[in-house]
Amino acid sequence: MSFRTWIQRKRDQRRYLPPLATWLVVALFLVGLAYFRFNDSLDSGMANVMSFICVMASVITVVSWYAIFSAFGFVGRMLPLATIVLGTVLFLSLIEVRRWSGSMVPELAWRWQPQAHERLDNPAGTGTNNVDLLTETADDYPGFLGPSRNATLTDLKLGRDWRTTPPKQLWRQTIGAGWCAFAARNAVAVTMEQRGDEELVTCYDIATGTLLWSRGEHARHETALGFVGPRSTPTIHQGRVYAVGATGIVRCLEGASGELVWRRDLLADMGTTHEEEMKGVAWGRSGSPLVFQEKLIIPYGGPPDGPTASLAALNLETGETIWTGGSHQIAYASPQLLTLGGMEQIVIVSQDYVTAHDPYDGAQLWEHPWPGRSNANASVSQPVGIDDQHVFLSKGYSHGAELLRVGRNDDGRWKVESLWHKANVMKTKLTNVVVRDGYVFGIDDGIMSCIDMSNGRKMWKSGRYGHGQIVLIDDVILVQAEDGRLLLIEANPKKLMELAELQAIQGQTWNNPCVYGKRVLVRNSEEAACYELP
Repeated sequence: MSFRTWIQRKRDQRRYLPPLATWLVVALFLVGLAYFRFNDSLDSGMANVMSFICVMASVITVVSWYAIFSAFGFVGRMLPLATIVLGTVLFLSLIEVRRWSGSMVPELAWRWQPQAHERLDNPAGTGTNNVDLLTETADDYPGFLGPSRNATLTDLKLGRDWRTTPPKQLWRQTIGAGWCAFAARNAVAVTMEQRGDEELVTCYDIATGTLLWSRGEHARHETALGFVGPRSTPTIHQGRVYAVGATGIVRCLEGASGELVWRRDLLADMGTTHEEEMKGVAWGRSGSPLVFQEKLIIPYGGPPDGPTASLAALNLETGETIWTGGSHQIAYASPQLLTLGGMEQIVIVSQDYVTAHDPYDGAQLWEHPWPGRSNANASVSQPVGIDDQHVFLSKGYSHGAELLRVGRNDDGRWKVESLWHKANVMKTKLTNVVVRDGYVFGIDDGIMSCIDMSNGRKMWKSGRYGHGQIVLIDDVILVQAEDGRLLLIEANPKKLMELAELQAIQGQTWNNPCVYGKRVLVRNSEEAACYELP
């Protein structure tokens, strides 16, 4: 019997509703849907993608039965399929996916609607020449995650009642694209942003939001999942601004005017291109520069086929390479200065290893496996120094968290011991953790969580803030949610206690907040704002 004859016999049975076998197939897909929706150990992005596939497979199963086996006439059999096809074509002709959230939820927009950064003028090359970034103040937040690069401030007290005494909005305005944060010194803030084909370093007055100066570089990074623009946060040091662009251009600018002091194109130095690098490092260079004595320390990397170096130290005055260290491809974390075993070390999370280096010559001291690929299940979160012996690691993509003990053998060589590793806690895909009184607080795959640092035991997990960012301020945590909300929660290991909430900005927000005294600067790829907190 031919397939065509078999199909005709099925139609002759005059079925107008799918049989039990078809519904069993649909039920199987729905069971899969339930598994992906309610399995907390899965990465939320992958769970959402697989959930969508299960829903679509269920629809296709039923529509296919109607088109092939049902007893309706040709028009009746083709109508469901034609409706879906034409609806999809119409939808895709009018709507585009503008960007994806950290959990792979699409943000849709009309195709003819320009993106926010495309509507902005390019101010590159304009500005003043008398900005004072040399004077230091107690409120300074001079780089990535603050003065200690650990998103922790211990000498600041915030009011908890925002209903009675709400935060005061000082300004709110559009800004170019990018996932950078602000760095602040002496009432001035610098950041990076994309306007058209120019990657800018910009300087703003914290009190008014006035643009003081801007300096551009003809460079642009853009991917479907990572969106547009630079990712790293500039570092302010001794009156100068050091910035690393998404395409590997490192610049030193005079803080007074934004004038260029020196420039390095890392990829050109390596003999490769941004397009080639994206094959291995898909979402742009995100490592924020670290200043150590006379050195600017940055993730270095290399061509997809090698050779690669984990880190490089550049001369602060000239940009010339002082040393390179390690051999691992870069990830999306930034160099961290820790003291372990009584020795200062630069610890960096690279593509598939965590390594520590002597800050004076770049020599690798120790390494620990930390699996990942910088074009797939990438590492983003910072290593956290707990004390002289312990380092806390965390990562998304169902990898979880690990506590390391670092020390020396009897012969003086460094050794690393894993005290515990749990895949189902602190899956910090795009964010970092903070530590207080032996407990770790962080956003675990979009949900706020607290664990016991000594053993990884989950204390609580509650509060859906998306893939946002956090700052520990004394005994409270300032949360920048992915949807633009700004929240204050108590650093309480017993339960989640939300104290206050404010819709600070609109739109997808992966950027870290910058806390300058009681003023907090927030931004995303569309707008920026400054609030004075009570």
